[in-house]
Amino acid sequence: MKRLLVLYAGVFLFAVSSADARDADLWAIGGLVNYHQPTGPLSGWYAGDLKYGLNVSYVVSPRLTTEVEYHYSKFRNSNLPGRTFEYRGRQVSSPDADSEMTWNSVASNWLWFFRENAETMSERKWSPYLGLGLGFYDYSHKVKHGLIIPTNPNIPNEVDRGGVQVLLVYPGSPDLDASTMTEAQKKSIGQIVNGQVLLYGKEPTEDTRTAWTIPVSAGFEGSLGSSYGLDFRVRYNLIFGEINPLTAWGMNKAFPIGTVDAGVSFKYYFE
Repeated sequence: MKRLLVLYAGVFLFAVSSADARDADLWAIGGLVNYHQPTGPLSGWYAGDLKYGLNVSYVVSPRLTTEVEYHYSKFRNSNLPGRTFEYRGRQVSSPDADSEMTWNSVASNWLWFFRENAETMSERKWSPYLGLGLGFYDYSHKVKHGLIIPTNPNIPNEVDRGGVQVLLVYPGSPDLDASTMTEAQKKSIGQIVNGQVLLYGKEPTEDTRTAWTIPVSAGFEGSLGSSYGLDFRVRYNLIFGEINPLTAWGMNKAFPIGTVDAGVSFKYYFE
């Protein structure tokens, strides 16, 4: 991630150095809060959540602004706990299953404003713009402890009704490590004993990747005086990454990944 920050700092400085000197008079720093919503196959995995970020902007000309942004977001509202798989003519759920996805991103954007006569921040009142950018999304996708797998030799009906405590078995499981199982425990898989049942589970996974992204945006920026501004923006992020599927649970592979975010950025302008 540090190398990405250095790369984008270089891109930003190049954009600034290439600007006409007579227009190089306004900088801005700001913070943003957005609502971040997955789209396409990823929407089958998660509901939306908040997205936070910081940005540094430079006004190249009255019509063009460049900016570098950092974003952080986490999808915590997983659809995995409600998913089921088919087992001998019935549907079996894993109520303790869960997953989450964490995002860190850096992007460089170019904003084209429709109002050409806004020479200063105080004149840029509710000026609409279109934006295009290029960046990286560094993301981590975790499937946590809790998934019962369909290859169990026997899954009692009581599991579906929640009338029994499920203890999952896999290598390194906090319930029962498969590498330390006794023969008696192996034979008891799928049998209810004292209100508990041992079942084979899926090992937790964490998939961490860095992928290119192209953010496309539209918005409008309003002046709060000579130094402060509000930026309202809607953005679509096309991310050239993927999430591996959980086919038995109807969780499809996501490639490419798409997300939409909308929100507001507060900016402080200075020369």
